[in-house]
Amino acid sequence: KYEKEKNDVQYIIDKVNAQLDHMNNIRDMYQIKLGELRQKAVKYGDMEAMQSISGNCEDMNQYCLKMVQTVEKMQEYMERGDMDLFEKSRNHLFDISEGMDYAFEQLKFIVPKQQKKIENIATSDDDSEQVNGFFQGCATEEELQKRYRALTKAFHPDTGFGDENSFQKMQTEYENKKRDLTQGI
Repeated sequence: KYEKEKNDVQYIIDKVNAQLDHMNNIRDMYQIKLGELRQKAVKYGDMEAMQSISGNCEDMNQYCLKMVQTVEKMQEYMERGDMDLFEKSRNHLFDISEGMDYAFEQLKFIVPKQQKKIENIATSDDDSEQVNGFFQGCATEEELQKRYRALTKAFHPDTGFGDENSFQKMQTEYENKKRDLTQGI
């Protein structure tokens, strides 16, 4: 009987590990897709897409944090031999996985929603590769601050899905634009 229970526990552990692998794959694919979307949104100065990306990043960060916390609880329950709580945590892990899947799927709708706008901007560039700045169109310090906050949420490296290179470029451009606005340029 002990051997059967041991095998059942190993089966459960194997299923949990497979689920964790799936969740880690989602996280990795998410990072790749997120990078592509950021490039498009920044290239065309699409703040609406940037705000959608920022909100989606916050959701994914929360799911990743919950995943880590749940796995830690599961390890604790396994060490204590409390299989009831372990099973409840395992079910919670599957719910978190569904949330991660949903957040990843939502990325598909961020750029296509803006695709027509992006295509119009791209064709109006007269085939030049001009890249819009992060703060292009900000005429007041209030507009500048609002856009700065949105971009900081999207690019800050501490968000988990941040982009260090773009964050540094954005910071530099922000400082320059702020200086220009205060000097009346």
